[in-house]
Amino acid sequence: DHDEINQSTLKEIQRLKTTNIILVGGTQSISKSQESDLIKHAKKIRRISRKDTIYTTFQIAKEISNIKKSKEFDNVFIVHATKSIVDSASVSAAACLMNSQILFISNDTKSFNEKCAKYRFKNTYLIGGATAKFSNNFPNSKIIYGKNRNDTSMKIAYTFFKDSKSVFLAKNGEQRFSELIDCVTVAPFAANEKSPIIFASAKNNLTKSEKNFFDK
Repeated sequence: DHDEINQSTLKEIQRLKTTNIILVGGTQSISKSQESDLIKHAKKIRRISRKDTIYTTFQIAKEISNIKKSKEFDNVFIVHATKSIVDSASVSAAACLMNSQILFISNDTKSFNEKCAKYRFKNTYLIGGATAKFSNNFPNSKIIYGKNRNDTSMKIAYTFFKDSKSVFLAKNGEQRFSELIDCVTVAPFAANEKSPIIFASAKNNLTKSEKNFFDK
């Protein structure tokens, strides 16, 4: 329901004795009615939102920069806006582990570069095949992608979690896009365990590459 906060969410907010709530996204994502509901459960509530998801990712970068009191980031993950949900979900655990920003890019690289100019990134990772064409815009960047979303998640696992002792298996969203939200919610836990999130298909068995990673 777009007008009410899920009761299990409210119970968890109460259990955590939350005092500060940050809403990410506009009123199409979290309505004013839901915001009013949340105000009753926290001392402070504010919203991070801009005109589109690309601008929102840069607004989050600004928030992190203000907290760090620095415009320099060790790492940044760049995802194409048209594939943003799939590829950002795939790399979310690595981003949490490395305390790094995920930025969305579109074909309007001029606008993106203008926003990027405010910050300094030591290492740039281009996630997903759709970002490969931007490699010339980011000298010394590393492109990470596979032949499909499952394979991309494996490439990320081998790049950032090759010594992990456990994995988190999540649906790849091919049947229902909304299933990708599982990756986002579990990412901080996976990062805390120093473990990757690997996509699995609801239709097919695990691939040979996935089995090899589990058996290593």
